[in-house]
Amino acid sequence: MIPDSVLTHWKLSGSVSELGFGKINDTFKIGDETVVQRINASVFLSPKDVVGNYRRVLPYVRELVPDIVQTVNGKDFVVDVDGNVWRAFKYYDSRSFKSLPDSMCLAAGEAYGRLLNRLKDCDVELVPSIEGFHSLSHYVKEFNHHRKFAPNLPECEYVDEILQQIPDVSVPVHVIHGDCKIGNLLFDPVLPRVLKIVDLDTLMYGCPSWDFGDLVRSLLTGVEMDENLGLRHSSRIQELCRGFFSQYRLTDESSVSSYASAPSYMSFMLGIRYFTDHLAGDVYFKVEQRGSNLERARQQFSLYRRLSKQQHELTQLIESSMESNRQQ
Repeated sequence: MIPDSVLTHWKLSGSVSELGFGKINDTFKIGDETVVQRINASVFLSPKDVVGNYRRVLPYVRELVPDIVQTVNGKDFVVDVDGNVWRAFKYYDSRSFKSLPDSMCLAAGEAYGRLLNRLKDCDVELVPSIEGFHSLSHYVKEFNHHRKFAPNLPECEYVDEILQQIPDVSVPVHVIHGDCKIGNLLFDPVLPRVLKIVDLDTLMYGCPSWDFGDLVRSLLTGVEMDENLGLRHSSRIQELCRGFFSQYRLTDESSVSSYASAPSYMSFMLGIRYFTDHLAGDVYFKVEQRGSNLERARQQFSLYRRLSKQQHELTQLIESSMESNRQQ
């Protein structure tokens, strides 16, 4: 829970309840107006710099993300006696989803497309929040280190096999969110629209296709899907694409292929991260029980297999969405 000494910096009182279903930070709702969060120092290189990055980007995206609640002394964060860094945001009455309803797909795509369009013009200096984040070569190095001290699970051979085929796409273009998953969207309590985008802790210079790939990946994670995506999921992805590319317009249509391959690429990379964390003893992602990260890894590897077979179909969905937006 939150030490009272921390709450006094914001003069907060009222009921305290855990909020959200994130796997990294500890987040609490205080009363009905404020969210207080402890930034995980085991994950982030410097929690203070995570707060600083948010402050630097805020002028470009202010109405799209939560407002910072400063302390009574005008600070953006508090450090407790144990060295933990805490921050506070305004609370928004909203809905969050692990599995996105069909009616929300368009709004989800629009929200992240709008954010990336704003970040495209964001010329600020950012401090890396996580070493090697979104670098496949970095994750492979960590994986190879930890596999030496763990049983030779079948997934080890699977990772080796895929690494023979998949390129390390690490081309920074402009500032991106870095964690564009469905769970980081706060939806209106009634209407199919996004109120705020949260968890900008991984702000970085990267390729916007990574964010798009993560968005599609998170839309499909945990859902049943046949080898041809299926009519329902094709329509969901198309709505997501239509919303995304209505706000983030591609100037170079030759880059469509990189967006079509991004969902499988991000699925595989996240699978390695989950698998490596399992081998390391679950030190990064929160787990309910031993084996949770292994199960998450298997789910992402399964998604990679299906999405990598469907890049042509994904290309068609993206091009169809872009054409639909041009005609409006």
